[in-house]
Amino acid sequence: MQKGGTEKLMQPTNKRVINITFLSFRMKPQETRLKIDSMEFPKRIRLDSGLAKYIALFEYDTKRKVEICRITDEIEKIIEESGISYGTVLVQSLHTTSAVCVGEFEEYLCKDMINYINEHIPKSSNYQHNKTEESGCKNQNADSHLAVAYHGQTSIVLPFWEKKIILGRFQDILIREHDGPHPRMGDERNRQCIVYVEGIEGNKSC
Repeated sequence: MQKGGTEKLMQPTNKRVINITFLSFRMKPQETRLKIDSMEFPKRIRLDSGLAKYIALFEYDTKRKVEICRITDEIEKIIEESGISYGTVLVQSLHTTSAVCVGEFEEYLCKDMINYINEHIPKSSNYQHNKTEESGCKNQNADSHLAVAYHGQTSIVLPFWEKKIILGRFQDILIREHDGPHPRMGDERNRQCIVYVEGIEGNKSC
């Protein structure tokens, strides 16, 4: 013990140094990645154990650069179509500039969220990603990527019972678009989500 009753901190005797090597970020074909375009939807699997699995592709349009959309009813409709009564549902955005979350779908709160994102991650030509000659991206949408990376997530998992998603009183499933609108000139694709349902089939609870 040192004077004054303070304990002397022990210094580590062996330091482990980790050397980080930055790999090339040049995009390469992902041969092992499952291509959504090559899949047929919806798909349903029933296992001998009684567990059932269902996967569907959900498409939606957006009208503004930054927009918040409520999709709770659409996800519950997919659960209904799956025939699964009790289980979990995963909702995954297939885009790096569109987030999925659970939140309150109230007009002024949505405006606050959009204003917060625009204030803290403004659109700028100074982002490295927006320098076309370096990144190869012509969309000038680095702010959209950053908004999802720092203030969002691309998937959520929720429980459901008797085909109804379990949510709090003010909770809804929301899509946060940060790079809209879609479809648009030069990009006619709709936005897409994968909805994966897993659980037990049945009409009545035990």
